[in-house]
Amino acid sequence: MRPRSWVRVVFGAALAAGIAAVMFGYVAGSAPAGNRDSSTFDFKADPGPSAITFGKNVAYKGQFSNTGKSNWVHVVFSQSAPYALLSDGSKLYAKLVYSSCEATPGSPPVVTGTTYSCPEIASLPAGSGTQKLTLVWQSALLPSGATCASTCQLTTTATLAIKEGNTGLNDTFSKGPILTSLFGVVPDKENAGGYPIAKCTDISSNPTLTTNLAVGADNPMATKVCEPTLPANNKLNPGLATTITERAALPSETNGTTQVSQICIADVGLTCPGTPFNFATNGGTLATFVFIFDKGTYGKITEMYDLGLPPNNQLVSSDPSHDPNCQITFDGPNQISIATCHSSTNGPWRGG
Repeated sequence: MRPRSWVRVVFGAALAAGIAAVMFGYVAGSAPAGNRDSSTFDFKADPGPSAITFGKNVAYKGQFSNTGKSNWVHVVFSQSAPYALLSDGSKLYAKLVYSSCEATPGSPPVVTGTTYSCPEIASLPAGSGTQKLTLVWQSALLPSGATCASTCQLTTTATLAIKEGNTGLNDTFSKGPILTSLFGVVPDKENAGGYPIAKCTDISSNPTLTTNLAVGADNPMATKVCEPTLPANNKLNPGLATTITERAALPSETNGTTQVSQICIADVGLTCPGTPFNFATNGGTLATFVFIFDKGTYGKITEMYDLGLPPNNQLVSSDPSHDPNCQITFDGPNQISIATCHSSTNGPWRGG
């Protein structure tokens, strides 16, 4: 039998070695991601919008903060280039057109490969506040003859890489996949969506957004939108979420005879549907909306109604000094009525 003193020595040595191993592992290794609060990391297609037209923009917003007790170093936010999967297996990648991470947000670097990374944050002290960012990507046009694999949509993921202290490996947290619908018909006869970051100067040559302009019996109505003003000096909100939906009239929308054009131009930082942006109080120039109607379907249009203007179903004046106002002309050779309207806000519109 060995003396108890020998047993104590062995046990003591083993305990010391175990403690040393644990301490060494803590110093030399990387703390598991679960030890860090990733609940403040968020990234989504907001203000989006949630569905866009091929060739138009979509806006994403992200945020994160160090709510722990240790400093973060080598902090990098990354986003994979949004892509649409085509039926032949190829991917149609979007182009980065705006990044609030950059010194010149409107001139971001060309994305090489399939991932964009914001410039590294060398150090993010504990409790230093929320970091926010906005990325805007322009979807690619759908090539002639191409089709989507199944649902037409953009797919992307976001990753936040952080290191706690100056040792160990980076931990990563991910969000996604994040999906944005794409209107599969180009251009769609009833829907359009996008996030413009360049103002419209001429509705004929560079409209903000349109539905299919080939008006006829199978497409009796078309809509064009021109936004003359965008948010000024707003790094996180460079544009306005905009959508068009041409739909049947609701039971309460009694005035008029045509389809209803539901235009949404959401206020700064909001998405559709949401509180509308007011052009009269933001620059003073009214937005321009053009509505085109097929005579064979609706006859000649002589009146326009702003269905959202209190009181609802209100007849719109033709006086250019009024807000809103509409002027209606008839194109005989093409057998279409054209209503050109100006308004400080969006809304549902209907001809009659």
